[in-house]
Amino acid sequence: MIKNYKRQFRERDEVTKQKISNSLRNRTKSAVHRQAISDGLKAYWEGVPSMKNNEGKTLNNGKE
Repeated sequence: MIKNYKRQFRERDEVTKQKISNSLRNRTKSAVHRQAISDGLKAYWEGVPSMKNNEGKTLNNGKE
């Protein structure tokens, strides 16, 4: 069985977002490192679709 570890949608639940936020607190990064992270994430998120279409409606299993 092939596992796809890439996320399928942008949205995460609030508990997961809080865990990520807590784990990243008090870490320091250089300005160059922060910019590299920003550029990489922007490029990544351009390819991940949202569960909502342009009109703000939630999609049902990829179908409108």
